[in-house]
Amino acid sequence: MINRLKRFFSLTHHQRWFFLKALAQLNNYYLLLKTNSFKTLLERTKTHSAASEDSAVAISEIEAIRLFRAAVKLVPYAKCLAQALAGHQLFLGYGLSTTLHIGVSHDPDDGFEAHAWLKRGEIIVTGGLPDLDKYQEIPLDRALSSNQGMKINRSDNATT
Repeated sequence: MINRLKRFFSLTHHQRWFFLKALAQLNNYYLLLKTNSFKTLLERTKTHSAASEDSAVAISEIEAIRLFRAAVKLVPYAKCLAQALAGHQLFLGYGLSTTLHIGVSHDPDDGFEAHAWLKRGEIIVTGGLPDLDKYQEIPLDRALSSNQGMKINRSDNATT
């Protein structure tokens, strides 16, 4: 605990602010996924995609990725979709474009699985799995035009 606090206070002001915003976004999207439809959240992500005043703050891409991954470790109940949506929104606020990916897999042994991940260029920011290639990606534009009543499975083990 003491070492974590020392590391936190050794960060620059901008890095601490980014980290705290990451924690807030992760918790925010965790709660939003509990109370909103998938379509609503995807539309929200598209309408809130402009860079904010934070984009003028000097934080490097590598620092942003490292700090976001550290925040993810402190919010273990925020599963892959909450992580990807939170990261996407946060990075856009800093003028760092990302790509949100959602995929599904059906395996006779494992059954149906869904997974979300976030990439910045070729770097996987969050949601990287050793078997990521088993997921067939769903085009997000198709998800937006699908059934309005579609809801996220609220089970904590539905996504990783």
